[in-house]
Parts: sequence; C-alpha cells; structure tokens
Amino acid sequence: MKPQYQIPRSKMTHQNTERHAWPRLAWAVAGLMAGFGAYSWGQGTETITPEEQTKLSDKAAAGLVRVEYWLQFDKADAPTMGGWARRCPQCGQFHPIEAEGGQLVDEERPLEVPGYLVGEQLVLAPDVMIHPRFVAKIEVRYAGKTAEARPKAYMKDRAAVVLELQGRLEGTRPFVFEAGRKGPYVLVSHGQTDGVWARTTGPLEIKSVSAREDGKPYRVAVGTGVVLTRDGAAAGMVFGERLATDDSWLGAPTDWPHYPVQEYEALRERTTALADAALIRVKLNFRSPKAGSRQSRYDVFSDGEEASSATEMDTVGVVTGPSQVLIPLNLKANVTARLERITVYDKSGRAIEATFAGTLEDYGALVVRPAEPLAAITIATGPVTDYRDRLLMAAEVIVQGNNRTCYVSHRRIAGFDVGWRRQLHPKVAGEAKQLFVLGDTGQLIAVPMERRQKIQDESRYYYDEPGLVAAAYLAPVLADPAAHLDASNVPVGEAQENRLAWMGVELQDLDRELARLHKVSDLTNDGQSGSLVSYVYADSPASRAGIEAGAILLRLRVPGRSKPIEVRAQDEYGDMYDEFPWDQLDDLPEEMYDEIPKPWPSAESRFTRALTDIGFGKKYTAVFFQAGRQFEKEFAVEESPAHYDSAARFEAKELGLTVRDLTYEVRRYFQKDANDPGVIVSKIEAGRKAAVAGIRPYEIITHINDAPVATVRDFERLISGGDELRMSVKRMTQGRVVRIKRSAAGAAVEAPVRTDTGG
Repeated sequence: MKPQYQIPRSKMTHQNTERHAWPRLAWAVAGLMAGFGAYSWGQGTETITPEEQTKLSDKAAAGLVRVEYWLQFDKADAPTMGGWARRCPQCGQFHPIEAEGGQLVDEERPLEVPGYLVGEQLVLAPDVMIHPRFVAKIEVRYAGKTAEARPKAYMKDRAAVVLELQGRLEGTRPFVFEAGRKGPYVLVSHGQTDGVWARTTGPLEIKSVSAREDGKPYRVAVGTGVVLTRDGAAAGMVFGERLATDDSWLGAPTDWPHYPVQEYEALRERTTALADAALIRVKLNFRSPKAGSRQSRYDVFSDGEEASSATEMDTVGVVTGPSQVLIPLNLKANVTARLERITVYDKSGRAIEATFAGTLEDYGALVVRPAEPLAAITIATGPVTDYRDRLLMAAEVIVQGNNRTCYVSHRRIAGFDVGWRRQLHPKVAGEAKQLFVLGDTGQLIAVPMERRQKIQDESRYYYDEPGLVAAAYLAPVLADPAAHLDASNVPVGEAQENRLAWMGVELQDLDRELARLHKVSDLTNDGQSGSLVSYVYADSPASRAGIEAGAILLRLRVPGRSKPIEVRAQDEYGDMYDEFPWDQLDDLPEEMYDEIPKPWPSAESRFTRALTDIGFGKKYTAVFFQAGRQFEKEFAVEESPAHYDSAARFEAKELGLTVRDLTYEVRRYFQKDANDPGVIVSKIEAGRKAAVAGIRPYEIITHINDAPVATVRDFERLISGGDELRMSVKRMTQGRVVRIKRSAAGAAVEAPVRTDTGG
C-alpha cells in the first residue's frame, strides 16, 4: 500500500535532538554517517552475521538516495551553509564538508547529502540550512537517474527536511515503517568518503539513559539512518537524537512534528516584518580623534583600526522597548568618548534622533533613547536550553553605510558553550556577528554580542568574534539598565577625550635577569610580569602612598574582579628604538615629519590603560615588593595631569606650525622644572614657513621676541602682529634663535634667518 504523507496534529510531541558543534561551521548534524565507525550492538545480546548485515544493506538500497544542492552566488555573496558535517571513518569525530559553498560553485559540483525515501515521492534528508537565495536547484539521484525536488516540510525538533520529488525515480522503493517492531535493531546509513558513496550497516547504538536536571530522561542514538529489524522491516529513523525512553520514537518519520512549506514561508515572512521593525539601522557620529593620539595594538584587534579612528559608524540596533534601543557594539572608552550624535532609522528609513543612555558594564553594547517611540521586540525569558534543536528563525542583518539588508532563514541550536558566570551560549550555524535568533512567535532568543572585558589582556594577538548571548540573560539588565552601566565608558568633551589614569610612577618591565637580581622570580613567573618603579612623580598617588624608586610593582587587585592584573608597562611589541635620533633630525625629509615617533615614553601605556579601564574613582589594591618584603597599598583611580596627547595645543596656520603645552612626562624627559618656559612643537607642515626656517618636531620654543612662552595661549598672543618673529628654540640642550620676517600685512616671508646660540 502506498504510504500517505500526513502528520496528525494529535501525535505531535516535542523531542529534542542532539548535535555536535564544529568551529568553522558553527554546528554539525550529530550522528551523520555514524555507520562508518565500528560500534557495539546497542540492543540485546543477539548477534547478526556479516552475511545477514549484507542482505539487510542490499534490501535497504532501493530506499537510499543522494540529495544534491546546486548552489549559486547571490549578488557578491558566496553560499554559506552550516547544517552539514560527516563522521570520519577513522576517528569517529565530525568534520566539515570538504569544500565551502563558493568552492563548490567554482568546481561546478553540488553539495551532496544522504537522503531516505519515506514515500513514493518523499525524501527525508538532513537540514543543511542554506538560505534559498543560494540554491539554484535541488536534485535527487539514484542509480544515475535524477529528479528535481522541492522542500515539502521542515521538522520542528529534528535537523531534517522532507523534499518532494517532481517525478518518480525508477528502481527506487520507499521504506514502509511498521510501528511496534522489536529489536535488535540495525542502522543502515549511507554517505560519501573519498568521493565514493557507500552503504554501511551496523548495530544501532543507543546509549544508556541520561537523566538531566533540566528535562526528562532520554537516550541518545549515535548515527543517522534508517532503523531495520533483523527481518528487514523498517522500524523508524534516527538523526543522532535524544530518544524517549518509552520507545515512542519508533514509527514513521512522516509523523514527526513539522512545518509544511507554506506554513514555514509564512513564518519567514512574519519574522522578516518583525526584523524590519525591531532590528533597525543605527548611525553613530564621532569627533575626529585628536592628532597624535596613540592607538594600542589591542584597539586594533578589538574595536578594529577603523573603529578607533572612525568618525562615522553604521550598525544594527535592537528595539527592546518603545524608548530603548540596544546596540550590540563593543566600543572602548576612548572611542565612546568621541561619540557626538546618534541617529536611529525606523522601518521606513525615517531618521530619528537618539540620546546616549549608557554602556553596559558586562556586555559589549550601548543603550540609547530614541526621541520617538518604536515598535519593540519581545525578549524570551525562559531557559535557552528549551530551544535546543528546534527550528528557529534567524535574521541576518547587514548594514553597509545607508543600506540595510535583512535575510531571514532558519537555524537550530546545536548545543551550548558554558561561559562567564555559567551562562550558556547557544551554538548555531552562520556568522554570529550579525545573526539574531528568534522564535516562532517572534520572541528574541539570542543576540550577537561580546562580553565586555573592561581590563583587556593585551598579550593576545587576536580577538574573538562576537558569540550569541541568550536574550534571557539580557532581560533583567534591560529592565533596569541604570544599575548595569559603566560610568567610565561615556561620551566626554574634547578636552577629556584622551584622559588617562595614573599612579604617578615610571616603570621598567622586569626580565629574567632583573627578576632574579631583585629576588622576585617566584612572584613574577621568572620576570614575565612585574615592573620596577624607576621614578616617582611628586604629589602623585604613589608619592602620597610612600612608594619609592626601586620598588617592584607586582600586580593589582580590583574588587569584583576575581583575576588579579599582572603588571606590565610596555605593550607586547615594545619600543621601536632605544634612543631618539636627535642628530639625524635635520636630515629627515619633510614629508616624513608626521611619521616621527615621540622621543619620550608615552604617558599611555599598558599599565595606565589598565588603570583607566578600572574606572576613575574606583578602589584597587597594588601589591609591591621592596627590601625583601611584600606589601600592599590601597589606591583610588585618579585622573592624571594633562599629558602630551591631551595637552592644550595651538595651530599657527600662517607658519605651518602646531605647538602644545609642556606636560609632566615631557618635562621629565627634557629635565625641565615646572617653572621653565616653553611649548613643544608637535607638528610641522612640509614646505611651510616653520619648516623652511629649520624648526623641527619636538623642539621647544622658549621665547618669542625675548618674551617667555609658558603656554600655547602665550604663543598665540606673542606671534600676533609685528614685522619680525624672533624665536628661541631648543633641541635638547642646544639652543638657537630663528628669525622670521613678516610682510607689511603681517604674514611671514619665505626667507628666515637662523642664528645658533649654543647651550
């Protein structure tokens, strides 16, 4: 009798399935190609001879087909797929397919997966989860013959899809499932290894009962394929899933809960409409970073080089309340400091101004308040484990400038990673960076987001792509965001843009020899951490705490942070040179002036960034070692005095010259007292008056027309008016006078006069 394709609603029961994750593809169908391994019998103690296994394999052959997905590029996008992997016959582990989508298209071959004929024109196959835009056609192959196929239904809680053939395949015979058949059971599967398709017959391995804290007991079947009895009757199918302990999993797969294709497409359309309203485009506008601002290597790898210097950023925001938009963007404090304007765009593309509400303390996200109410999405608050293996909608939202694109398909949560504070992070296929996971009623289940690491580990040469955070963890945070904000990661005025914390010490990092010399090898991992205090600034936090040069600063302890901060002053890449080449300054081409690094150690270091990340006003404990004993000092994070990158500056466009105030670390380098006059040259424009006059970067101008210059405001006042500018310039200990005549209109002329004055 011809099997009928019908799924009685009364028989729909929720069964979870189990999958294995794969880093490149994000998840893989667990149990696929299980027959390639050697497994023990899982049902009873009866044995079946190799001859019987061969007969069962031959009997099942007419129901085993190959499903071929012929892929295509869409616009400039290569096909992406994540719902398919195979089990290695040697190691038994899951490996990704041998080629990715773009390679398959280039090599003019399809993605091939096993299929099982469960009706005259119905094929059950693994759910490869490829967006329809990447599928040119689907064909089913048997014995050299093919027939086109189309999706008929998507299983709700198993990673499987039913395809409907557009014609008969001669020679095939569908499996007819007989409920209630007893074991022992044999699993017949088929797949491709080394380019050759093969059938594999072996015992069905069902693991012992697992009684989890978060659900009903279950057993796990290893493998994917059709389950036969000893006499060859089809008893059921398994997809490496969690099986009910009462054997209710036996029977026809056509009885599994499913979404008919029409219902699935309607769900996809509803999700697209919801995503268009609640997953919106956001534009952030920033001030240009101050000239000369230093960028740490971690800035490059975390926010990215573009983010650290960006003046405009387009991204995605999630409307989590009528007047609340969550922006999953992990900005460092020095980037947020430059934030000046926020614009959100509703589903029609209309611009709405928004105000900054805060940066979340534990998650890489901003919260903003739109000036007008928007349609909000519902946040799922139940355990994320409830969604494992279920068919879920996934909105891939891509924002490129003013263009927002949203592709909705489906994904399945294959498993979970245990992370910060035992949070469970869902693993799904696709790039999590721009993938939002939603349920069938439109609830937000998972958001692409990083955990915020306030104090960064700068020993890393890489950064992690954002993973998925279960929305249930965000719900209490968004219900009361004011209690979960980072007060130190906020927009500030330009004058505070480059503010830093300090302790008031100069540090020299330890190495193995220094650590052994000071007898702190055991406290510093043989010199891999810890720094020697080489200088203490007067009236600084360290000075007030009684810290003296020669002390070893070992580590910092911060309340609420379980891991201590191992002290290191310099970045991993270290300094580019030991001494500044002052004697070569006059030989340097003018076009390279902007490339000259500062000759003094920067006030911004790995150590001062760590202090700044702790947050101004926050308490911390510093652990020192000196004179044979270890001791601790309590500090509060203090903002440093103005440093070079934050110093007041003045640009004399007439001269092609920019100067800055002398700051504490600059005075220390040049051995200048606080009362010594001078401003430092921070920029010289090639070919302009100051450059032609021989003034070079990092020289100090102490007097103009014999009047002392204490600040850039003095400089601005003293260069205005007069027929001649006579500047006293110092290069380290050598001084000279540079004269620049001015025209009658007050502009400097091209021919300066230089006079050396000696020390």
